[in-house]
Amino acid sequence: MTTTSPKSKKSTNGRGSASQSMAMGWNPNRRRLVVFLSLLVVLTLTSLLLQAMSRSPMQPDAADTLFAYGVGDSIDSIFRMTVPVQPTHWQYLYIHHTKTANGNALMLGGGPEGVADHFIIGNGDGLADGELQISQRWNHQQSALSPTGNLVVEPNCVSICMVGDYDRKPPTPMQLGRLGQLVQALQLRCRIPANRVEWLNDATGAKGGSVAGIGRYFPAAAFHDQLRSWPTVTP
Repeated sequence: MTTTSPKSKKSTNGRGSASQSMAMGWNPNRRRLVVFLSLLVVLTLTSLLLQAMSRSPMQPDAADTLFAYGVGDSIDSIFRMTVPVQPTHWQYLYIHHTKTANGNALMLGGGPEGVADHFIIGNGDGLADGELQISQRWNHQQSALSPTGNLVVEPNCVSICMVGDYDRKPPTPMQLGRLGQLVQALQLRCRIPANRVEWLNDATGAKGGSVAGIGRYFPAAAFHDQLRSWPTVTP
């Protein structure tokens, strides 16, 4: 019969305890690995969350939107852009229609260069009635593009697009109200006089109901009177 000395028995128990600890997941190397992987997951999730919370860069068809109409603080936000607005740069305002029944920045900015205009005013189809969209061109203070190949929009001209076909029906009252609010704000900030607020119609070169024009049913005379009734602005 063989007996086991206490020393040998103690050694055997120690190995058993170590094996049991490893089986229960208390191996020091494994524990350090678990802690490292947990930290890595937390850092990755934090990074993704911060990216999701940050404002993404403006895409060609992206636009900020103003819903509120008739609120001074609302329209003032057009001057809080990514690139600071330089009032002395902008010397003219140009207004035209989309010559479509509906529209918005996504629909109008489908080409590689995005939205051609600085501002879009909705008619209730594609955008809310009187809703104002601010395109990436104004956000980054870039020049507008011409709506047609035979018209040149000067680099110092702010372009405003009204959604609708005004050769078929007039703009909505909400659109006209928003247009007046926008034009007056731009005039006051950029010192643009009434005679530099322009649009094209049959009498001024937009023959055949062009998208570059404003359409036969736009109330040009009434809007001119409105421009003249506002405080005089000099360049």
